[in-house]
Amino acid sequence: MDDLTLGGRPVADLLRTRRHRLVDEVVAEIVRQVPAYADLPPDLLSVDIRAVVRENLEAFEAGLVGRAAESTLAAVTASAYRRAEEGIPLGLVQQAYLAGAATAWDTVTADAGPADGATLRRMGRAVLDHLADVLVRVAGAYLEELRMSGEESQSVRTSLLTALLSGTDVPQVAATVGITLPESYVVVALRIEPPGPGDPAGAAAVAARRRLRAVRAALTDDRVNVPLFELDPRGGLLLLPHTPGDDLPPPDIAALVARLSTATAADVWAGRAVRPVAEVPAALDEAREVLDLVVRTARPPGSYAIDDVLLDYQLSRPGPVTALLRERLAPLVERPDLVATLRAHLVTGQSRAGTAAAVTVHPNTVDYRLRRIHDLVGLDPSSADDLALLRAGLLQLDG
Repeated sequence: MDDLTLGGRPVADLLRTRRHRLVDEVVAEIVRQVPAYADLPPDLLSVDIRAVVRENLEAFEAGLVGRAAESTLAAVTASAYRRAEEGIPLGLVQQAYLAGAATAWDTVTADAGPADGATLRRMGRAVLDHLADVLVRVAGAYLEELRMSGEESQSVRTSLLTALLSGTDVPQVAATVGITLPESYVVVALRIEPPGPGDPAGAAAVAARRRLRAVRAALTDDRVNVPLFELDPRGGLLLLPHTPGDDLPPPDIAALVARLSTATAADVWAGRAVRPVAEVPAALDEAREVLDLVVRTARPPGSYAIDDVLLDYQLSRPGPVTALLRERLAPLVERPDLVATLRAHLVTGQSRAGTAAAVTVHPNTVDYRLRRIHDLVGLDPSSADDLALLRAGLLQLDG
C-alpha cells in the first residue's frame, strides 16, 4: 500500500492519521441514515459499534495489499450475530455497512486529484471486495441465528403441544418453556386435498415437501400469532389461543383455511372445536370427527364446527339399528357410481343439475342411477323419509 498515493500523500498515512476521525464520522452517518442504530444504548454505540467500524477500516486497509486477517473479519460475523439477537433487521445492518463505506470513501478521497485515477480504481476495487466479503458474512450470521432461534422456538412449541394433546403436566411444561397459557384453545383438524395420481414417486415426494413448506410458511407469516401445529403434506392439527365469549374464531379459521388453500393450490377442509386448556384432548377428538364427517359427506372445502354437521353427527352414532342400516344399503357397496351419485344428490339439496355436474354425467344418467338405487335397496331418493334413511345408511356404511 506504500506505493498508493492520493493528492501526493501515501494512502497508508491518510488512513492512519484520519482513522479516529473516520470512525467518528462513520458512526455518526450510520446513526443518521439508519434510525434503528440511534435507538441502541449509548454504551453500545460508543464501544461495540465503534469497534466494528474500526475493525472494518483495518480490514479494508489490509485488503489494499492482499486480504484482511480472518480474525478481523470474524469480528464482523460476531457483530452480526449480536445485531440479529437485538432484533435489528438484516436490511438495516446492510444499509449501515454501505453508509459506512460511502462515508469512509468520501473522507479518504477528498484530496484526490486528476493524477490519482489508478489509485482510485485500485481502492474502489478493494472497497467492493471488502463489502462483498462482509455482507456475505453478515447475511450468513443472520441466517444461522434465524435457524437456531427457529429450532429453539419450534422445540418449545412442540413440548407444549405434546403436553396439551396428552392432557398431562400442561401448567408445568408451560411454565418451563415460558409460555402463558390462554383460557382455552381453538383446536383445528386439517385435511388438504391429496396430489393428483400418476406423478412419479420422486416428483410426488418433492411436491409433498413443497406443500409442507407452503403450509408452514402460511401459518408463520404472522410471527406474533404463530399457532401450535403438527403437520404433514396431507393436513394435521392446529391449536390457536381463544378468549371465551370471543366471536372471532370461526371467521379467523375460515380466513386461515383460505390462506392455506392459496398457499398449497389445493382444497382444504377444517374441523374445529373450542375447549378450555384441560379439555384439549376432547376438543381434538371432536374436531377430527367433524372433519371426518365433512369429508365423508362430500361437503365443499371450508371450516366446520359440530353445529354445522349436527344431523350427520347424530345419524352416524352407533345404535341398535346400525347393523340393519348397513344391511339395507349393502347392495350399494359394489356400486361406487351409485354411492357417489347419492352423495351428490344429498349435498346439492336434491338438485338434478347440481348432482349431474358433481359426478360429471348427463342429468338423465342421474335419474337412472337414482331409480337403480331404489330398485336395489327399496328406498326412494325422491322421498323425504326414505332420503333420511339413505343418509343415515351412508354414514353407517362409511363408518
